[in-house]
Amino acid sequence: MPMRRLGKVFKQMAIFAALIIAAAGYGYFLAKDAVAEAEGQKIETSGSIGSETDSDGEYFKGEIPVVAISSDYSPYAYYNDQDSVDGADIDILKEILVEDGTDVMKIEDMSFGQLSTALDSGKADIAAVGITQTQERDQVMDFSDVYASAQIVIVMPENSTMTSVDEMDGSGVFGVLQNSLAQTSCEEHGYETLIYEDRESMWRDLATGLLDGAADDCIWVQQYMDIYGGYKILDGILAAEDYVFAVSESNQELLAKINAGIKRLKDTGRIDEIIEEHVGLGLQKHMM
Repeated sequence: MPMRRLGKVFKQMAIFAALIIAAAGYGYFLAKDAVAEAEGQKIETSGSIGSETDSDGEYFKGEIPVVAISSDYSPYAYYNDQDSVDGADIDILKEILVEDGTDVMKIEDMSFGQLSTALDSGKADIAAVGITQTQERDQVMDFSDVYASAQIVIVMPENSTMTSVDEMDGSGVFGVLQNSLAQTSCEEHGYETLIYEDRESMWRDLATGLLDGAADDCIWVQQYMDIYGGYKILDGILAAEDYVFAVSESNQELLAKINAGIKRLKDTGRIDEIIEEHVGLGLQKHMM
């Protein structure tokens, strides 16, 4: 074969190989995108996109809002039976944003400590789930109005002689969830604790007498008391904190819209309904 023709063949073979490699690479990214979609990164709602949706960066940095969450804080954020991110905070934001004409939002799940960085770097428009307002956080983000509150109470058997948190003298062993406000509060008061990863184990030990009592958010305590029976909540609150959404300091228009949505949903009682729905879903998931 003449050298010129041989060179042409080699050239054609090189082009063909390059096309195969490019196709393989493209297929990889298509597969990667499909996996991301299957993992529920985009959360669709029942609304329709309206004229106020920010395609020009008026409210959101991209075409759809990006919400940064930490999915380990049920009922506000958790993974459901379909292994998709779910929770009260997500549903509350859905209803707020749909009212403003946005029907899709992207959820970015990360550790709680990364939420402020995501806002500051512009990777997220909104941070949610268990956020409380502090002076340190106030330096890098702005906060919405309060949309929910946690109240830590003490639950004990009905036959206990104690009736109030003020009567507690440090005796007894109390169950708490790991890394919770209840754990912090009990430790600050000097109470002996057993730390649990889930409420079901804690309540089973309470029912068998391994624990003298338990400390938890009131919304969960009331639900479990209905299941187990024979318990009472001591008068008084051990600790409390208010939850807010956060946005970057430069996005006051988005903050105003979130606050308007919070007011609308609180006035109708919808926020309480959403939280109760997810408390119920959490119980169904773990008690089956």
